[in-house]
Amino acid sequence: MIHYFSLLLRKLFEKNQNLGLQAGQIGFEPPDENWRKYVGGLQQRAVNIYLADLRENHGMRLNEGLRQVRNGVVSQMPAPRWLDCHYLITAWDPVAPDIAHGVEPALTEHAILSAVSALLMDLETESLTPRQIYAPDPLPVDFPQVLTDAALPVIVLPGEGFPKLAEFWGTMGAGYRWKPAVYLIATLPVIRPEGPVGPPVTTLITNYGQKIGEKTETHIQTVP
Repeated sequence: MIHYFSLLLRKLFEKNQNLGLQAGQIGFEPPDENWRKYVGGLQQRAVNIYLADLRENHGMRLNEGLRQVRNGVVSQMPAPRWLDCHYLITAWDPVAPDIAHGVEPALTEHAILSAVSALLMDLETESLTPRQIYAPDPLPVDFPQVLTDAALPVIVLPGEGFPKLAEFWGTMGAGYRWKPAVYLIATLPVIRPEGPVGPPVTTLITNYGQKIGEKTETHIQTVP
């Protein structure tokens, strides 16, 4: 489920005209030295969507399962568990700064972060579904049906911020400069495999009798 939501974010950013990004300008790898080299080779601005942490959302846990009947077979699907996916979204402009001549890539990055924040806040308040985000394009063939029309809970820029952000940037390489990030929490279901409760059951009812008006005998047999 997680990678489908990550791809959904990429699609959301691609479609936004204020960002003006294509698929190759949106990546999911750690924002480390390798990423910096990649952006430098692009010679274009880019956005990094990094999944930094995963936590189970215990407040949404349910014990009851879901039952479905298909072709006479009753299947039970365990209630989904829910994961809080913590994303850090950063903006990157490979242009070398030249403040004297008005070249300030940091301002370009600020504009990207502003557009990303506005876009994600719309996702948070309008409860957009994957089908709406992909439209008018179709959803990917293997996109999970359970997510197609789901309004997934998201939190954009929570007040407490991302915990230990300084430590996070410290792991991205020696001398690595701190960058501001849009902090997004998306809550996604983890669908577990369903299993059959039992085989189909057929009931046979046989009536025995010879003449109308006579008492008949009824025999009931259950066949698994």
